[in-house]
Amino acid sequence: MLSLSVLEADGQVKGVELEDRLELLLLLNSVSQQPCAEGEIVTLAKTAESRRVLLKQRVLLKARLGESLLPDMQRLPDEGRMWRRAALCAEDGPQRLACYQSAVTALQAACPQSPGGRWQEVDVLLEFAEWLYLTHFPASDVQVLIERAVDLLLLTDEERVAVCVCEVRPVGRLERLVRSHTLLALTEDRSSLKHQQHLLTAYSFTLHIWRVSMATAQEVMNDWTEGQDVRSASSRKDKERADDKKNKQPSPLRTKAELKQQTRCLPISPEQWAQFQCPEEVRRAFLSDAGPYSINSTSIRAQSRTLFYLDLLVKELESFSLTPLTFAPLHLAEVIAGDLTRSRSQSDLYRLRIIRNSADLGFLSPFSGSC
Repeated sequence: MLSLSVLEADGQVKGVELEDRLELLLLLNSVSQQPCAEGEIVTLAKTAESRRVLLKQRVLLKARLGESLLPDMQRLPDEGRMWRRAALCAEDGPQRLACYQSAVTALQAACPQSPGGRWQEVDVLLEFAEWLYLTHFPASDVQVLIERAVDLLLLTDEERVAVCVCEVRPVGRLERLVRSHTLLALTEDRSSLKHQQHLLTAYSFTLHIWRVSMATAQEVMNDWTEGQDVRSASSRKDKERADDKKNKQPSPLRTKAELKQQTRCLPISPEQWAQFQCPEEVRRAFLSDAGPYSINSTSIRAQSRTLFYLDLLVKELESFSLTPLTFAPLHLAEVIAGDLTRSRSQSDLYRLRIIRNSADLGFLSPFSGSC
């Protein structure tokens, strides 16, 4: 552990009182497997940014130890985010509950008009609701939080006005709506109509993710084709013989007409979904586009959480013998696992589930020969 002589070696460090340094060192050494290096705290505390880092670390350590956080939180500019991090670190149930409540309050007060702040609030609300559900709080408490998150997701960026569900295009919003309604379904009695309504709503949002993403992929591939046409025209001008056109190798990209036909073939029936396989060109278009209207790592940041909720949705649909509706979420999960998390084994697992559900319904799957 650090000695008092080291702590008092620089008593003039601004912004970090001796009592604060003592407390931080005691906290650090009480939970750390390795003692802090000599002079580490004093050296770091000499800049404003480092003092904020130390203060944040102290908050998280206090959260783990179940100590009061309010005095330190009031000294931090990003109070809402820190309350959330403290909640994740807290091991005591009542303290975690208090941290989540403070996080929601702080985010609501900080930037209610900012889209970025709004998405932070949505994420905290859904995370809080998930924890309440897992710790067996009353279903009504969970539902209030999720419904608040859904209301925020249906607001426009420009004005605080709710929009029609069909007008929601950002994949990040749609993914959160899938998670919201899947969790809402779990809070309802399985025999209730609301349970199935929430499942069907979550399923409809997976379809909407496909529609929006495929439309975006079409635009990206059109740009590719136009660029290829320009390059081809330029190269033909440099040719001296007409026979060069005949000897030219075929392009790896499909023609514009073929690409339009490909994207128009988004399945509309369970049998078509069972026989669906996301084309490689579309997958490449997803990965090359970092915008909000496509399946990519920017719009779907927490891929593991997304896959978890898609699995829940599929299992709930299967439990009600709604297997024909499982293909869209399973194909979405397969693309996320294969192209975003880059897990070949997980992608193959989703393909096997598609094959199994297809066989149960008497359909053929294009994945049958690849798994």
